[in-house]
Formats: sequence, C-alpha cells, structure tokens
Amino acid sequence: MEDDISAILLKTLRAELASAIANFKSYDVPSICTRIGLSEGSEEEAFRSKFKYAQKRIAGLPADNLRKSAQQFHAEEG
Repeated sequence: MEDDISAILLKTLRAELASAIANFKSYDVPSICTRIGLSEGSEEEAFRSKFKYAQKRIAGLPADNLRKSAQQFHAEEG
C-alpha cells in the first residue's frame, strides 16, 4: 500500500513540476530546466511544447533527484 502511495505522489509531483515550468515563456523554459538540474535542450523544442519539454526531462529522474529539482524550483520561482 505504501509503495502505491509513493508511486502516486511521484507521478503527481512529476506532473505538477512540468506544469509549473510550462507556465513560463518558451524561451525561458530551457534555462529554468538546467538551473534545477534537468538535462539541456533547445529553445526550438520548448517552443513546440513547454509541458512536454519539461515532462521529458522529469520522467527519467530518480525520486531523490526529482525532489531536489522540485525544491530548487520552489526556492527560485516560489
């Protein structure tokens, strides 16, 4: 049961972080992602879909790295 809750929380955190990043201008998304420890990409990719840009980078993060990235985002962007 606890693993199910953890999986749901991680999935929710991934979606919420990607959504929060997607609220910024397309040209800002790549730098925001790199500042919080996500992999680099092009502005062109971000212009196609900001949410997918962020989601793609967040999807492969282990839970500890996801938590750190989310905390960093919150600290910088509030």
